[in-house]
Amino acid sequence: MPRTISAPVSTALAAESVRLAYLVELAFDSGPLRLWTGTGDFEWPATARTFTGYGELLDIAPIEETQSIEANGLSITLSGISTTLVTYALAENYRNRRARAWVALSDPATGTLLADPIPVFAGRMDTMQIIDAGDTAQVRLTCESRLIDLQRPRERRYTHEDQQELHPGDRGLEYLAGLQGREIAWGRVEPQ
Repeated sequence: MPRTISAPVSTALAAESVRLAYLVELAFDSGPLRLWTGTGDFEWPATARTFTGYGELLDIAPIEETQSIEANGLSITLSGISTTLVTYALAENYRNRRARAWVALSDPATGTLLADPIPVFAGRMDTMQIIDAGDTAQVRLTCESRLIDLQRPRERRYTHEDQQELHPGDRGLEYLAGLQGREIAWGRVEPQ
């Protein structure tokens, strides 16, 4: 799918040097976890978000985009974290929570944002794999695109309860359960 590039992004890419970084936001119960692929804190002034830098310890697998409608996922790996953070990761509810990623363009000298970050992924957290190496560990989180819902079957039944979920107050299927197994004479009954 072709995308247009905004004027600020086009200007930033035409600059003599520019720094690209990934921003990741993961929505946990205890609050959002915001990470980026640089060092130190990264401020996104327009949204008042602050992302914590993990540098080389944060790895984001290449994000694939195709011409067809496909549900491409995202894999995020955080290496070299302490085992106490691993226990924290295990205690958090993460499945089906929101996950988003952006590409940010910033000035290499000052670190200031040159244009609004470009969204490259929006989906939900799926599975978390933890690889323990003694003192430190590695956490790999896979995320699913929202398009994955197109592949899930929708199970609807012709029951009164199911109809009430769709259209509360509709009585069209109210007596359907009473008809089950009932013998109905259809047409004219012949005299005997």
